[in-house]
Amino acid sequence: MTKEQIAELYKSRKTTDYDGIVKQLMSKMQDEKIIQFLGCMFSKNYTEESKITRLCSETHDVDNQKRISDFYIKVDDDFFNIEIQSRSDKTMAMRIFEYGVRGATMHGKSYSDDYSTLDLDMPEPVVIYLRKYENTPNEFTINLHIPAYQEPVQYKAKVKFVDDYTVKDMIDNKAYPLLPFYPMRYEKAISGDHDSSLEDIVNEDILGLLGQIDELQKQGEVEPGDCIYIKNAIAMVYRNMMIKGKTNMEKVGAIMDQVQTETVEFFDVYDAMERMQKLALEEYGKKIRAKSIAEGKAKGIAEGKAEGLAEGLAEGKAEGKVEMALKMLENGVSLDIIQKCSGLSDSGMEELISKYNKSLEITDNTN
Repeated sequence: MTKEQIAELYKSRKTTDYDGIVKQLMSKMQDEKIIQFLGCMFSKNYTEESKITRLCSETHDVDNQKRISDFYIKVDDDFFNIEIQSRSDKTMAMRIFEYGVRGATMHGKSYSDDYSTLDLDMPEPVVIYLRKYENTPNEFTINLHIPAYQEPVQYKAKVKFVDDYTVKDMIDNKAYPLLPFYPMRYEKAISGDHDSSLEDIVNEDILGLLGQIDELQKQGEVEPGDCIYIKNAIAMVYRNMMIKGKTNMEKVGAIMDQVQTETVEFFDVYDAMERMQKLALEEYGKKIRAKSIAEGKAKGIAEGKAEGLAEGLAEGKAEGKVEMALKMLENGVSLDIIQKCSGLSDSGMEELISKYNKSLEITDNTN
């Protein structure tokens, strides 16, 4: 791999969506593995009968025209929020509180029969830091000062550091969502002046990690699809770290060639995720459109007018798009991908989000 090819690889993805890596992997993992991972992160003990509820984690801020994406999940009656953080942030305590309120509003609110009382169940949060900083606390505390209460109500968030977990820790605790970030423990050393032998040590360690993931697949601990995803996510994080560091560019090319060989076929995880989602959703969309078009034809024929047929076809296609887009939104697909696949306009997307939010309110009111 030449210096120019490496530079082009890096240009193609200047930033890494760390949250996206964890969310995508947890959406694919088996329930029992996720339960063990959450037990590790939140110091909980669950049984084989414990049940997971995957919650919609994406909302849209219409006023600021931006997507808000958090990660909420339930095990039995325990409600969790997971935040992946790559850098130190002085606003983290405030953000955790905002995520908690948003999660409670979406998934933890209930009213009294006369609607005079609202109960909000806040999720238990954890912040997982991919890098360790000297000034990062081991816990975040939000003190809520409420009128008529002398003592503040405290809302706390656990803090975990990927650096504190060895590969063995991650594997033993089924903390597979942390594996892609294992290479980042070398980031500081690689980014500074270093002996070239360090790159060989790092390379050997990462290849060893990929080998252990292969063994997990052979033992049936990791599904083949998860194995490929984890290895390619490791490769992407590793590639970006090495290119950003003061490394020999030709050596980086040789390292990435080896990683690609080990992972069978190297691809950009997010590009692959989007392509796979798009293919699946296009197939679903074809079925919906075929059904809607058939209904449209029937409507037009029944009316016995060409205008009726055209109207029915148009309505069928439009309804099919909205139905497909709504189903995608309910399953946590990003708004960008929904708009690309459905072809909805910006105003159409706003109507879709409004319709989705109303459906949530109806669901809440019936509970």
